[in-house]
Amino acid sequence: MVSKIRTPVLHHMRGRGGGGKGVALIFDCAVACIIIIVGLATYSSLATHLPPGPDQGLGQFATNILALLDSKGCLARLIEGRDSSAIRRALGELLPDGTSYCISVYSTDWEPYWSFFSPGFDWRNAAASTPYLVSSESNPEPYLVTLAISR
Repeated sequence: MVSKIRTPVLHHMRGRGGGGKGVALIFDCAVACIIIIVGLATYSSLATHLPPGPDQGLGQFATNILALLDSKGCLARLIEGRDSSAIRRALGELLPDGTSYCISVYSTDWEPYWSFFSPGFDWRNAAASTPYLVSSESNPEPYLVTLAISR
């Protein structure tokens, strides 16, 4: 015995009451899913091929500055001299206007020797270099140096 309430529900689910509305609904859902999948695939493809923004290259730029100072032999002298004005002059000539920095020197065991922050440096907007190994003639043990740059 089937109740009178269930009969219209069963007919609607079987497609008898609306003339194929169920098939159209399934077709609409399938098309919508395909559009969403194609859109997400296109977006992810474009997002992975975008060129890096200006802040994404600051860490590599900082490493390049350390390498440049080391190639001229200045970096070891700056480290051993611990003269903040000499560091300020050397980095001020190499860094673009509007940037601030933090240079830190460590032992090979990551024990800090010293660190110098320029005015306006902010870690929240900074990118750091990879640790850079510097050797000097007066000290047989090398130093690890990091340079962080912020805008």
